[in-house]
Amino acid sequence: MTEYLQQRHTSLWQAINLTPGFLLGRLFFTLKLIDMNKQQLLIPRVLCIGTKEGEPNDTSRDYISGNIITVGDYLSNSDFLSMKATAEYLGGLVEKFPHLFKPLPWWEKRSPLDMPDYIKNKTAIPVTFSKVDEWDADDNGKIAFCVNGRWSGNLWAIEPADLSDWEEYQKQREA
Repeated sequence: MTEYLQQRHTSLWQAINLTPGFLLGRLFFTLKLIDMNKQQLLIPRVLCIGTKEGEPNDTSRDYISGNIITVGDYLSNSDFLSMKATAEYLGGLVEKFPHLFKPLPWWEKRSPLDMPDYIKNKTAIPVTFSKVDEWDADDNGKIAFCVNGRWSGNLWAIEPADLSDWEEYQKQREA
C-alpha cells in the first residue's frame, strides 16, 4: 500500500510539474499558522548587506550579510558582550554604513504567512481599510496581495491593520 501511495503521489507531482517542497510551501501559505500583529510587523528591521550572503560584511566579522537585525534582538559582538538592538542603534548603523546596512520596509523579506489579514491604505483620502483575501510571493520574494479579487503589489501605500481597525472603519462607513 505504501509503495502504491508513493507511486501515486510521484505521478501526481510529475503530472502537474510540481515538487513536494512547492506543494508543502503552498499548503503553509494557505494555512496561516502564526499571525503576527500589526505592532510586530512595524518593528524596525535592518538587513546586513555588502558581501555575498552568509559572509561577514565588516572586518569585525560581527554582522553577516543576509541576516536581519530587528529592534529588540540581542547582539553580541567584539565591542561588547551583549546588547539589545534599539531603533537608534539600527538607525546609526544605516546612517554611518549605508553600504553595509539597509533598512527594510515592514513587508520586505517576509513570508506571506507573516502578512496581516487587514490593511490600511494610507494614501487614500479618506484613509481606507480592507480585508485581504490572499497574500502571495514570487520566487524572488516579491509580495503581492489580493483584495476583493484584485491583485496589487503596491505595498508602499499600505500598512498593517487589525480586526479592531476594520470593525471601526465599518462602523464609520455605516454611519
